[in-house]
Order: sequence, then C-alpha cells, then structure tokens
Amino acid sequence: MSKYSRSSRPPEEIERWHDASLVLTLDKRCASFRPLNCANTNNSCKLTRTPDTGCRFRTKPFKVVEAGTIVSVSPGTLIGGSFSFECSNSRGIGYYLEFLLMVAPFCKTPIESTLVGVSNVPHDPSVDMITQSWLPTYRISVGLSAGASTKIDIQKRGVYPGGGGEVLFSSRPCSGVVPIDKIDVGKVYRVRGIAWSCRVSSSYGQSLVSGAKSVLNQFLSDVYFTIDHRKGQYAGKSPGFGLTLWAERKDGGVYSAEAMSEPEGSDNVLMDAETIGKLAANRLLDQVFI
Repeated sequence: MSKYSRSSRPPEEIERWHDASLVLTLDKRCASFRPLNCANTNNSCKLTRTPDTGCRFRTKPFKVVEAGTIVSVSPGTLIGGSFSFECSNSRGIGYYLEFLLMVAPFCKTPIESTLVGVSNVPHDPSVDMITQSWLPTYRISVGLSAGASTKIDIQKRGVYPGGGGEVLFSSRPCSGVVPIDKIDVGKVYRVRGIAWSCRVSSSYGQSLVSGAKSVLNQFLSDVYFTIDHRKGQYAGKSPGFGLTLWAERKDGGVYSAEAMSEPEGSDNVLMDAETIGKLAANRLLDQVFI
C-alpha cells in the first residue's frame, strides 16, 4: 500500500498523481492517495473511475470516501467492452481519452465507448489534436492490427462550459508494444488544420483559416484546412470556434498546436476569429522551432 500526498501541490504534481494512477492500473498494484485537494477531487475521481465504469476490472478498483479526501486503488484485470461515460464539463474529453488510449491496448476484449462532455476546452488537448498528433505514433507503437482498429470519431462537438459533445472511441487489444527509435528529426513538409465552429456564423471558419494562412504561408506553401461548422443538435450547448493545426514531418513525426475563442461568460479580452487563427499558427511555429 503506497501513499501520495496531493494537498497544496502545483498542477505539475497533480499531473504526476494522474500518471501514478495509470501506472498502478497497468501494473495491478494497490495504492491509497491522501489527502486530496478538494478543488480538484471531482475531476481526478472521474478520471480514475473511467476504467471502473468502462474497461471493467474483475475486482472493484476504486473506493472514494464520502468526504472525497481518500482514494483507494485495488486494480484487477482490464476486461474492456462497450460503455458510455459522462465526463466532467470542467475538463475536456481529451483529458479522459489520454487515459483510455494508454489502458485500451492491454484490455482482454475490444473497447467500444461513447464519451459525453466537452470536446473543446482551452486548458486541455482537444479531441482533434489527439486524433491528429497522437494516433499516427500510437498506431505504430501498438502494432498494425490494434493500430488500424483504433478510431476516434467526433459525433457532436461540445464547447466549454456547456458541453454536449459526444465522441466515439474504439480499439482492440494489442499483442505487444513496438519500440520506436527516433534519432534524426525530419523536416516539416506540410501543415494541415481543422477550423471548427459551433452555434456561430459559418463565416468564422473562413476567418480562422485566413488568419492562420497569413502566418504559415510565409514559411510553407503546402497548407490546407478543413472547415467543420456544426449547428443544431451537433453543436453542443455553448457557442465557440477555434483552430487545430498539425505540421507533418518527413520522418512521420507531428507537431501540433491550437487556439480557441474565450468561453461563454469569460471576463478575458475577446479576440476575433482571424486573430485566433494567427495565434494558433504562431503556437505551431513555436513547437516547430523549440
């Protein structure tokens, strides 16, 4: 039984707590996390309950005391299966997808899951970013069969804070993890992007693209964007717009960056769509030239 204190710790320490939860799950080791920071308890408990609700252990893995100050972990066997999981609106669906992607290859049966919540939020990687920057390398590392069956599909977009998004995730168990060696970094040869908008004018997508191209075309001509405008039941409960970019290298590596509008009701200075497009492009250049 191990203990990890989370009280009064900075965000990077909280992320280490999440990493520890993942390692314990895969290693089937028991642990007790105490005391927790009450401000973040809801998100963390929802994250650690993801395999409990979805991947299904043979033993009851997580026990949370009523006050929410202690979480006991007793992992069993990861089974897999079909399930639906309602994510907390304070964190993006990408936050939960990161966990599932790490656990799914080691389940006994395939996973077919529906994650409901916020698909785009400023402080977490979006589902688009995970799909475009994670999956290419992820598919190589889990093998051809498991990699080809790993799919992420955005059925409905849901912008923070209202949510209402719906993402389908499916995967198959892998036979083993394939090592990846990257010694030389290849050159960037093209940039792709998704300009998305929900419950706003469709012209916002074009403005996002114009802003990003005005920056990226100074360095590269092979720049292409897809515009994803959602409305009605497929647009979630809150308005918003944003841009996800990824730069592909000749060696298969991917750089990614994104920017989105301020959430509804925010006190921060609002930016127009073209400015947000430029911001996303500059963030991508920062990643490339780090």
